[in-house]
Amino acid sequence: LALAGIAQAQAVIDLQCAARLADRAERVAIGIEAEDTKAAALAQIANTLAATDLDHAARLADHAERVAIAIADEDRKARALAGIGGALAIADPHRAERAATAITDPYRKAMTLAAILQQLPASASDRATRLAEQAERATAAIADEFWMDVALGEIAEALAVIDLDHAERVATAIAND
Repeated sequence: LALAGIAQAQAVIDLQCAARLADRAERVAIGIEAEDTKAAALAQIANTLAATDLDHAARLADHAERVAIAIADEDRKARALAGIGGALAIADPHRAERAATAITDPYRKAMTLAAILQQLPASASDRATRLAEQAERATAAIADEFWMDVALGEIAEALAVIDLDHAERVATAIAND
């Protein structure tokens, strides 16, 4: 993962160096045995490559999704999908949203949707509303009130730039102000 971060930083300065680092990071990521970590690493590398090589980034994102979906343990699958959603929120928001909606854990789903929501431009208000509503529905299934409030706080914060009225409605739903 550190190689992907370095590649992302280098992309601003030296595209060839960034591409070499991303290739190295991909080889390392493919060798990772923990499938949830592998999926998150591949998604981060895809996000890095999105600025310079969309086709390669799309292939890596597809690979990350396939790895995540194949994980049998629901908690590890949710972690992997959340990693994909967070890593691709800027580069590929549609894929990030698809990963988020596949998460079965309501807290992770709400937090991932809020992370994607936070990356949307202010002009995407219709999409933001839809994502916020999905995230809010997910919070309704969170059993622990503390974690529900944390998720609602993230949703409200993400909405503040796009739809202040909606952000305030979500914030007033938080039980422990």
